[in-house]
Amino acid sequence: RSINTGTIKLPDEMTYDQASFIEPLGTIARAMRTIEIKPGNSVFICGVGIAGLLMVKMARALGAGRIFVSDMSDYRLQKAKEYGADFAWKATTEDIPGLIKENNEGRGVDKSILCVGAVPPAETTLSAAGKGSTVLLFAVPKPDERVVMDFNPFWRNDITIKSCYGAAPLDNMQGCELIRSGAINVDDMITHRYGIDDIQEAFKMGAQPDGCLKVVIAPNQE
Repeated sequence: RSINTGTIKLPDEMTYDQASFIEPLGTIARAMRTIEIKPGNSVFICGVGIAGLLMVKMARALGAGRIFVSDMSDYRLQKAKEYGADFAWKATTEDIPGLIKENNEGRGVDKSILCVGAVPPAETTLSAAGKGSTVLLFAVPKPDERVVMDFNPFWRNDITIKSCYGAAPLDNMQGCELIRSGAINVDDMITHRYGIDDIQEAFKMGAQPDGCLKVVIAPNQE
């Protein structure tokens, strides 16, 4: 494995299907390191696509306390609970920050993570942050969109805002080791497998918000 080139020699015990998660999990490893998540921290993950669901698994593996999530998909919310989330709400639910406080001893979360690029989720993520917390912009709204925010609560409550993008070679090496060691199980996230002749159908399935998480395309897949 080379930290200079980013090339990783797969461990003998790792399948190619598992290896397809190395880069996605590498971005999560980088994100968790960026916000310095600690055992017992309460966490809110806004948006639970593949990245958000991996964050649920990683936060749980790192010893997080209460984990809250929101998303538009009932299917993904159910998966989030299976993977370790304590509370899962539809994104359209009124006053999610208020619900978090009701179920988190009257305070906002220690780590609030935006995993979907849209303005309303961004506003929810910012509002869910508690005193002395960290907000992570893992995703952001489109370049021409603007989020209106009052800086006073962030200044008064000593809230830190950080951003995180992509994965460096070291992050991918960590992702590889997390999978190899079994610290993070990715096999249960593969919902569909297709052969190369069915690649068009595979892309159609991958675009579905419900009933599909990870699609694997393999030349020898029947």
